[in-house]
Amino acid sequence: MASNISLVTLLSTAVCSAAMIIILSVMNGMNSFVAERFSYFDPDLKIEKVKGKYFNAEWLAELSRIDGISKVVPTIETQALLSFNGATRVVVLKGTTEKPKNNFYTPVTVGNGIASSLNISKMSHLLLYTLPVSAINPQELGSGYNALDVVANDFLITIPDYDNRYIIAPLEFVQNATDKESKYSAVEIFLNDNVKAAKIQQVIGSDFTVKNRQQQQDTLYHSMKMEKFIIIVIFVFVMLISCFTLIASLMLLINDKKRDNFILRSIGLTETKVRSSFLLNGIFITIFGTVSGLIAGIGITLCQQFFGLVKLGGAGGEGKYIVEAYPVLLQLSDIFLVFCISVAVGFFASAVSISAISLRSVFKIAAK
Repeated sequence: MASNISLVTLLSTAVCSAAMIIILSVMNGMNSFVAERFSYFDPDLKIEKVKGKYFNAEWLAELSRIDGISKVVPTIETQALLSFNGATRVVVLKGTTEKPKNNFYTPVTVGNGIASSLNISKMSHLLLYTLPVSAINPQELGSGYNALDVVANDFLITIPDYDNRYIIAPLEFVQNATDKESKYSAVEIFLNDNVKAAKIQQVIGSDFTVKNRQQQQDTLYHSMKMEKFIIIVIFVFVMLISCFTLIASLMLLINDKKRDNFILRSIGLTETKVRSSFLLNGIFITIFGTVSGLIAGIGITLCQQFFGLVKLGGAGGEGKYIVEAYPVLLQLSDIFLVFCISVAVGFFASAVSISAISLRSVFKIAAK
């Protein structure tokens, strides 16, 4: 009976450990995928003004000379109202030197979400109105507004948060449209080597702040960490529940071995050492189950990571997903974390089960 329960305990521990590795790897894969999509639009570092929005940047040339910086891109952003074929939509108009000029028309890159909702195609002529959104009445667009004729020559495909909001235009065009000549709302920095933000801060002064990619999406990364923490807490509770079988297994084992315990005690083995032997038995069951589960979980995760067993039907398939297979990412820290939690919970359960039974009473029963 005790051996059967021990087997159940081993299997439950293995299943919990394997499931945890798979779940954490799936979360890592999704988080990595989302971060990668943001990196298509977000720079390595972004400089913004601490107070206010627009600023002059006399230090641009000095920044470009810092070793490790490959590119410095000044930008300006403002809200605008987009009008196309009688439909209107509030957008964020971003000016950047990365968008080339055209002598015949003003080319813009339109977010794919905006283009889809308004049925905008390449070379479509769009109207942009660059007054604050709160001051615009879409039914009465008068001559007091800056009406800008632009042409959609490309589409932005990153993540919905950007695709549904942004239109990118040449820098000088947006500066002139907002009456902010020679002013910027941000400076984007792209790196080819590791550069400390403190070094850049010395150049730009204390009136500006330098944000890395994680700080630019602080809310997103914070929510990712909280989700992972909650999953780990749930895993601990599941492991505690599964360890009830371990407690039952050790209690039955102690009862089955009461005659052996009495003999060991008779030849001089102390009660502490007898308890330690049962504790080691519980720990061994936990470790063996955990390692077995980790091997299974790692194997499944690596198969998904390299062979894409679970398909989503995107990236060339008939589905609407932008990836073909469910993204997963195995991390060594997760393996170590799951192993430590599982062994710690197993040790706790073993200690509780052994302390709950008085070995002295067992010895007395065996002696009768």
